[in-house]
Amino acid sequence: MATTKVFDVKGQSVGEIAVPAVFGAPIRKDVIQFAWMNMKRNTSQAFGVFRYAGVQCSAHSWGPGRAVARNPRAHGGVGAYANFCRGGHMFAPTQVTRRWFRKTTVALKRYAVASAIAATQSNALVQAHGHRTTDIPAIPLVIDMCNVEKTKDAIEILKNVKAMADVEASAESRGKRSGKGAMRNRRYIQKNGPMIVFAEGDNIEHGFRALSGVTLENVAAMNLLNLAPGGHPGRFVIWTKKAFAALDQVYAKKTGFHMPTPMIKQTDFAKFFQSEAMVRAHRAKKATRYTESKCGQCPARLNPALKK
Repeated sequence: MATTKVFDVKGQSVGEIAVPAVFGAPIRKDVIQFAWMNMKRNTSQAFGVFRYAGVQCSAHSWGPGRAVARNPRAHGGVGAYANFCRGGHMFAPTQVTRRWFRKTTVALKRYAVASAIAATQSNALVQAHGHRTTDIPAIPLVIDMCNVEKTKDAIEILKNVKAMADVEASAESRGKRSGKGAMRNRRYIQKNGPMIVFAEGDNIEHGFRALSGVTLENVAAMNLLNLAPGGHPGRFVIWTKKAFAALDQVYAKKTGFHMPTPMIKQTDFAKFFQSEAMVRAHRAKKATRYTESKCGQCPARLNPALKK
Protein backbone atom coordinates (compact mmCIF):
# COMPACT_ATOMS: atom_id res chain seq x y z
CA MET A 1 0.00 0.00 0.00
CA ALA A 2 1.31 3.41 -0.93
CA THR A 3 2.16 5.84 1.84
CA THR A 4 2.93 9.53 2.13
CA LYS A 5 4.77 11.58 4.71
CA VAL A 6 3.08 13.43 7.56
CA PHE A 7 4.51 16.74 8.78
CA ASP A 8 4.01 18.57 12.03
CA VAL A 9 3.34 22.29 12.44
CA LYS A 10 7.11 22.94 12.41
CA GLY A 11 7.54 21.33 9.01
CA GLN A 12 9.32 18.23 10.32
CA SER A 13 8.43 14.74 9.11
CA VAL A 14 6.81 12.78 11.94
CA GLY A 15 5.86 9.59 10.16
CA GLU A 16 3.90 8.17 7.29
CA ILE A 17 0.24 7.49 6.56
CA ALA A 18 -1.46 5.17 4.11
CA VAL A 19 -2.80 6.83 0.97
CA PRO A 20 -6.62 6.40 0.74
CA ALA A 21 -8.14 4.43 -2.10
CA VAL A 22 -9.73 7.52 -3.65
CA PHE A 23 -6.28 8.63 -4.84
CA GLY A 24 -6.25 5.62 -7.15
CA ALA A 25 -9.28 6.84 -9.10
CA PRO A 26 -8.70 7.69 -12.77
CA ILE A 27 -8.17 11.36 -13.57
CA ARG A 28 -11.01 12.02 -16.00
CA LYS A 29 -10.85 15.64 -17.11
CA ASP A 30 -13.94 15.22 -19.31
CA VAL A 31 -16.03 14.00 -16.37
CA ILE A 32 -14.75 16.80 -14.14
CA GLN A 33 -15.49 19.50 -16.72
CA PHE A 34 -18.98 18.18 -17.48
CA ALA A 35 -20.00 17.92 -13.82
CA TRP A 36 -18.36 21.26 -12.98
CA MET A 37 -20.19 23.10 -15.76
CA ASN A 38 -23.56 21.64 -14.75
CA MET A 39 -22.99 22.58 -11.12
CA LYS A 40 -21.78 26.06 -12.05
CA ARG A 41 -24.91 26.71 -14.09
CA ASN A 42 -27.03 26.05 -11.01
CA THR A 43 -25.55 29.14 -9.36
CA SER A 44 -26.46 31.54 -12.19
CA GLN A 45 -28.99 34.34 -11.83
CA ALA A 46 -31.81 34.31 -14.36
CA PHE A 47 -31.99 37.40 -16.56
CA GLY A 48 -33.96 38.59 -19.56
CA VAL A 49 -34.66 41.71 -21.58
CA PHE A 50 -37.93 43.64 -21.41
CA ARG A 51 -40.49 41.85 -23.56
CA TYR A 52 -41.45 45.09 -25.37
CA ALA A 53 -37.89 46.36 -25.87
CA GLY A 54 -37.40 47.53 -29.46
CA VAL A 55 -41.09 47.47 -30.40
CA GLN A 56 -42.35 50.48 -28.46
CA CYS A 57 -43.08 52.57 -31.54
CA SER A 58 -45.79 52.60 -34.18
CA ALA A 59 -44.52 50.90 -37.33
CA HIS A 60 -45.90 48.72 -40.09
CA SER A 61 -44.64 47.24 -43.32
CA TRP A 62 -45.22 49.02 -46.62
CA GLY A 63 -45.82 45.69 -48.28
CA PRO A 64 -44.53 44.60 -51.70
CA GLY A 65 -44.35 46.74 -54.79
CA ARG A 66 -42.31 49.68 -53.44
CA ALA A 67 -38.83 48.29 -54.13
CA VAL A 68 -37.98 48.30 -50.42
CA ALA A 69 -37.66 45.61 -47.82
CA ARG A 70 -40.86 44.43 -46.17
CA ASN A 71 -39.71 45.00 -42.58
CA PRO A 72 -41.86 47.34 -40.47
CA ARG A 73 -41.17 51.04 -40.92
CA ALA A 74 -41.81 53.96 -38.60
CA HIS A 75 -42.44 57.56 -39.61
CA GLY A 76 -40.35 58.70 -42.55
CA GLY A 77 -39.72 55.14 -43.71
CA VAL A 78 -37.15 54.38 -40.99
CA GLY A 79 -36.86 50.63 -40.35
CA ALA A 80 -38.04 49.44 -36.95
CA TYR A 81 -38.71 46.33 -34.84
CA ALA A 82 -36.28 43.99 -36.61
CA ASN A 83 -32.98 43.04 -35.01
CA PHE A 84 -31.06 44.47 -37.98
CA CYS A 85 -32.74 47.89 -37.60
CA ARG A 86 -31.55 50.73 -35.42
CA GLY A 87 -33.46 50.66 -32.16
CA GLY A 88 -35.05 47.28 -32.93
CA HIS A 89 -35.27 44.27 -30.64
CA MET A 90 -32.41 41.80 -30.31
CA PHE A 91 -32.36 38.42 -32.00
CA ALA A 92 -33.74 35.64 -29.78
CA PRO A 93 -34.43 37.89 -26.74
CA THR A 94 -33.26 36.39 -23.47
CA GLN A 95 -36.02 35.27 -21.13
CA VAL A 96 -36.14 34.24 -17.50
CA THR A 97 -38.02 31.11 -18.57
CA ARG A 98 -34.89 29.73 -20.19
CA ARG A 99 -33.67 26.35 -18.90
CA TRP A 100 -30.94 27.76 -16.70
CA PHE A 101 -30.28 24.85 -14.39
CA ARG A 102 -28.98 21.36 -15.14
CA LYS A 103 -29.58 18.17 -13.22
CA THR A 104 -26.53 16.03 -12.56
CA THR A 105 -26.71 12.50 -11.21
CA VAL A 106 -25.23 11.87 -7.78
CA ALA A 107 -23.02 9.09 -9.16
CA LEU A 108 -21.48 11.43 -11.75
CA LYS A 109 -20.78 14.13 -9.16
CA ARG A 110 -19.16 11.59 -6.86
CA TYR A 111 -17.08 10.27 -9.76
CA ALA A 112 -15.96 13.82 -10.60
CA VAL A 113 -15.04 14.61 -6.99
CA ALA A 114 -13.06 11.37 -6.67
CA SER A 115 -11.23 12.13 -9.91
CA ALA A 116 -10.49 15.70 -8.78
CA ILE A 117 -9.10 14.41 -5.46
CA ALA A 118 -6.86 11.96 -7.33
CA ALA A 119 -5.55 14.82 -9.48
CA THR A 120 -4.36 16.72 -6.40
CA GLN A 121 -1.54 14.19 -5.87
CA SER A 122 0.06 15.00 -9.24
CA ASN A 123 2.61 17.77 -8.81
CA ALA A 124 2.66 18.32 -12.58
CA LEU A 125 -1.08 19.04 -12.66
CA VAL A 126 -0.84 21.22 -9.55
CA GLN A 127 1.93 23.34 -11.05
CA ALA A 128 0.11 23.49 -14.38
CA HIS A 129 -2.80 24.97 -12.44
CA GLY A 130 -0.49 27.86 -11.47
CA HIS A 131 0.32 26.94 -7.86
CA ARG A 132 3.77 27.55 -6.37
CA THR A 133 4.72 24.08 -5.15
CA THR A 134 8.39 23.90 -6.08
CA ASP A 135 9.59 23.82 -2.47
CA ILE A 136 6.71 21.77 -1.06
CA PRO A 137 8.20 18.74 0.77
CA ALA A 138 5.52 16.27 -0.38
CA ILE A 139 2.36 16.06 -2.44
CA PRO A 140 -0.22 15.33 -1.17
CA LEU A 141 0.74 17.53 1.76
CA VAL A 142 -0.51 16.14 5.08
CA ILE A 143 -0.03 18.17 8.26
CA ASP A 144 -0.75 16.96 11.77
CA MET A 145 -2.39 20.10 13.14
CA CYS A 146 -5.41 21.07 15.22
CA ASN A 147 -6.68 23.96 17.36
CA VAL A 148 -5.28 26.72 15.16
CA GLU A 149 -7.14 29.75 16.47
CA LYS A 150 -4.85 32.63 15.43
CA THR A 151 -4.03 33.77 11.91
CA LYS A 152 -0.39 34.35 12.88
CA ASP A 153 -0.17 30.67 13.89
CA ALA A 154 -1.64 29.62 10.53
CA ILE A 155 0.90 31.78 8.69
CA GLU A 156 3.72 30.23 10.69
CA ILE A 157 2.54 26.71 9.79
CA LEU A 158 2.35 27.55 6.09
CA LYS A 159 5.82 29.07 6.20
CA ASN A 160 7.24 25.96 7.85
CA VAL A 161 5.87 23.68 5.09
CA LYS A 162 6.94 26.11 2.31
CA ALA A 163 3.31 26.75 1.27
CA MET A 164 3.21 30.46 2.05
CA ALA A 165 4.58 31.35 -1.41
CA ASP A 166 1.33 30.19 -3.00
CA VAL A 167 -0.75 32.25 -0.57
CA GLU A 168 1.33 35.36 -1.25
CA ALA A 169 1.09 34.84 -5.02
CA SER A 170 -2.68 34.62 -4.70
CA ALA A 171 -2.86 37.81 -2.64
CA GLU A 172 -0.65 39.69 -5.10
CA SER A 173 -2.81 38.65 -8.05
CA ARG A 174 -5.83 40.58 -6.78
CA GLY A 175 -6.82 43.25 -9.28
CA LYS A 176 -9.78 45.14 -10.65
CA ARG A 177 -11.97 43.51 -13.22
CA SER A 178 -12.31 45.17 -16.60
CA GLY A 179 -15.75 45.44 -18.15
CA LYS A 180 -19.27 45.63 -16.86
CA GLY A 181 -18.69 42.94 -14.28
CA ALA A 182 -17.14 45.61 -12.08
CA MET A 183 -20.57 47.25 -11.86
CA ARG A 184 -22.27 43.99 -10.94
CA ASN A 185 -20.63 43.20 -7.62
CA ARG A 186 -17.71 41.41 -9.31
CA ARG A 187 -15.21 44.21 -8.94
CA TYR A 188 -12.08 42.20 -8.20
CA ILE A 189 -10.48 39.08 -9.66
CA GLN A 190 -7.96 36.89 -7.88
CA LYS A 191 -6.18 33.60 -8.42
CA ASN A 192 -6.92 30.71 -6.12
CA GLY A 193 -4.53 29.83 -3.35
CA PRO A 194 -4.26 26.50 -1.50
CA MET A 195 -7.30 24.59 -0.35
CA ILE A 196 -7.21 23.27 3.21
CA VAL A 197 -9.30 20.20 4.00
CA PHE A 198 -10.11 19.54 7.64
CA ALA A 199 -12.16 17.04 9.60
CA GLU A 200 -14.75 17.57 12.28
CA GLY A 201 -13.00 18.54 15.50
CA ASP A 202 -9.76 19.87 13.99
CA ASN A 203 -10.75 23.42 14.93
CA ILE A 204 -8.57 25.22 12.38
CA GLU A 205 -11.19 27.27 10.54
CA HIS A 206 -10.71 30.45 12.57
CA GLY A 207 -6.99 30.48 11.97
CA PHE A 208 -6.99 30.02 8.18
CA ARG A 209 -10.17 31.77 7.10
CA ALA A 210 -8.61 35.26 7.08
CA LEU A 211 -5.84 34.31 4.62
CA SER A 212 -6.40 35.70 1.14
CA GLY A 213 -7.06 33.06 -1.51
CA VAL A 214 -7.28 30.15 0.96
CA THR A 215 -10.35 27.89 0.72
CA LEU A 216 -11.53 25.77 3.65
CA GLU A 217 -13.46 22.54 3.04
CA ASN A 218 -14.81 19.82 5.29
CA VAL A 219 -13.65 16.37 4.23
CA ALA A 220 -17.19 15.05 4.52
CA ALA A 221 -18.61 17.67 2.12
CA MET A 222 -16.00 18.64 -0.46
CA ASN A 223 -17.24 20.82 -3.29
CA LEU A 224 -16.19 20.12 -6.88
CA LEU A 225 -16.33 23.85 -7.69
CA ASN A 226 -13.47 24.39 -5.24
CA LEU A 227 -11.58 21.15 -5.91
CA ALA A 228 -11.29 21.87 -9.64
CA PRO A 229 -11.76 25.62 -10.25
CA GLY A 230 -12.81 26.29 -13.81
CA GLY A 231 -13.21 22.56 -14.39
CA HIS A 232 -9.43 22.11 -14.41
CA PRO A 233 -8.08 19.36 -12.10
CA GLY A 234 -4.98 20.03 -10.02
CA ARG A 235 -5.86 22.25 -7.05
CA PHE A 236 -3.15 22.51 -4.41
CA VAL A 237 -4.70 20.82 -1.36
CA ILE A 238 -3.35 20.74 2.19
CA TRP A 239 -4.83 17.95 4.32
CA THR A 240 -4.97 17.64 8.04
CA LYS A 241 -3.94 14.22 9.27
CA LYS A 242 -7.41 13.50 10.63
CA ALA A 243 -9.10 14.50 7.37
CA PHE A 244 -6.66 12.46 5.25
CA ALA A 245 -7.25 9.37 7.37
CA ALA A 246 -11.04 9.85 7.21
CA LEU A 247 -11.25 9.73 3.40
CA ASP A 248 -11.77 5.95 3.30
CA GLN A 249 -14.59 6.19 5.86
CA VAL A 250 -16.21 9.06 3.95
CA TYR A 251 -16.43 7.04 0.76
CA ALA A 252 -17.43 3.87 2.60
CA LYS A 253 -20.60 5.66 3.74
CA LYS A 254 -21.64 6.58 0.18
CA THR A 255 -24.15 3.84 -0.54
CA GLY A 256 -24.34 2.59 -4.10
CA PHE A 257 -21.07 4.18 -5.11
CA HIS A 258 -18.20 2.02 -6.29
CA MET A 259 -14.77 3.56 -6.44
CA PRO A 260 -13.76 3.90 -10.11
CA THR A 261 -10.59 2.13 -11.18
CA PRO A 262 -8.34 3.12 -14.08
CA MET A 263 -8.54 1.07 -17.24
CA ILE A 264 -4.74 1.17 -17.66
CA LYS A 265 -2.94 -0.69 -14.89
CA GLN A 266 0.60 -0.24 -16.24
CA THR A 267 1.53 3.39 -16.82
CA ASP A 268 5.23 2.75 -17.47
CA PHE A 269 4.99 2.37 -21.24
CA ALA A 270 8.74 1.91 -21.68
CA LYS A 271 8.62 -1.13 -19.43
CA PHE A 272 5.41 -2.29 -21.10
CA PHE A 273 6.78 -2.25 -24.65
CA GLN A 274 10.08 -3.82 -23.59
CA SER A 275 8.40 -6.74 -21.84
CA GLU A 276 9.12 -10.23 -23.16
CA ALA A 277 5.48 -10.81 -24.15
CA MET A 278 5.35 -7.67 -26.29
CA VAL A 279 8.74 -8.34 -27.87
CA ARG A 280 7.74 -11.91 -28.70
CA ALA A 281 4.44 -10.80 -30.20
CA HIS A 282 5.96 -8.04 -32.32
CA ARG A 283 9.17 -9.79 -33.35
CA ALA A 284 9.59 -9.35 -37.10
CA LYS A 285 9.29 -12.55 -39.10
CA LYS A 286 12.19 -13.45 -41.32
CA ALA A 287 11.44 -13.12 -45.02
CA THR A 288 11.58 -16.49 -46.78
CA ARG A 289 13.81 -16.43 -49.84
CA TYR A 290 12.90 -18.96 -52.49
CA THR A 291 15.79 -20.39 -54.51
CA GLU A 292 15.92 -23.01 -57.25
CA SER A 293 17.71 -25.41 -54.97
CA LYS A 294 15.00 -25.19 -52.33
CA CYS A 295 12.00 -25.19 -54.64
CA GLY A 296 12.16 -26.61 -58.14
CA GLN A 297 8.90 -24.96 -59.15
CA CYS A 298 10.00 -21.48 -58.10
CA PRO A 299 11.58 -20.46 -61.44
CA ALA A 300 8.46 -21.43 -63.32
CA ARG A 301 6.31 -19.65 -60.80
CA LEU A 302 8.38 -16.49 -61.09
CA ASN A 303 8.78 -16.68 -64.88
CA PRO A 304 5.70 -18.17 -66.58
CA ALA A 305 7.60 -18.25 -69.91
CA LEU A 306 9.67 -21.21 -68.72
CA LYS A 307 6.60 -23.44 -68.70
CA LYS A 308 6.56 -23.31 -72.48
